[in-house]
Amino acid sequence: MKNIKYLLLIGCTAIAFSCTPDDPELEGLLSPSDLKYTVTQDPANDHRIFLSSETDGVIPFWDYGLGITNLAIDTLYIPFGGDFWFKYSGLGRAGIVTDSTKISIAENDLTFFADPQWNLLTNGAAGKTWIFDPTNPISYYGPKYTGGPGGSGDEWLYDPGTCPSWSGFPCGTDWGEVTFDLNGRYNLTVKQKSPTGDTYTTKKGNFGFNIASKTLSFIGVPMLSSANSVNWNQAYVFEVSEDVLYLGFVASDGGRVRFKYIPKP
Repeated sequence: MKNIKYLLLIGCTAIAFSCTPDDPELEGLLSPSDLKYTVTQDPANDHRIFLSSETDGVIPFWDYGLGITNLAIDTLYIPFGGDFWFKYSGLGRAGIVTDSTKISIAENDLTFFADPQWNLLTNGAAGKTWIFDPTNPISYYGPKYTGGPGGSGDEWLYDPGTCPSWSGFPCGTDWGEVTFDLNGRYNLTVKQKSPTGDTYTTKKGNFGFNIASKTLSFIGVPMLSSANSVNWNQAYVFEVSEDVLYLGFVASDGGRVRFKYIPKP
């Protein structure tokens, strides 16, 4: 029993000692003023940002709103105009400490968004709102279909040209609306109508548009959806024009569904 009491006493003493101000772990704890880093802009192009972590003994982490990086030295390109906060964090033995700094970019880089598809989809900073076509919202396609009227084999397209009851898309149904804009971010706003009532839920997120691969991704909020079982987080862009947007999605059973959107009147 004496040995047990002695061991308990040693354990309690060790715990108390580890929590004293002399603990080297606590002595190594940084404050934001200890962090050394730079966020600078290219004088020739204020969209190009140079990051440099100069704090010894830490793992750096940067969060700039549009993305993240953990490189000690990195170069970023932000095509938008506006104010952007850069959060710099240093992870050391004693924990993580964060500081932030702000930069300003005069205006959007119009050359970055020179492809007309950007404006057709978003109408730039002003934004563009789309709804499901109330008269012909849905069609189906094969795994190798890439657009147009369709072909044979896996390149087929079936377009009912209307709203068959079995599709789950009755003509004239109000599913809500989706807005894309380039006002300082790749902004996405989805106003989704409840399938069982007249209430709307508005959620905001971001989108990614890869023109080369014809893909549109939805970040932080799924695309405007129906009751169909579809992966609404990424779409294939068959066509985007002034008056129509065709997006392809993959259903949970592997089937492929093409939805037609038109600008909100």
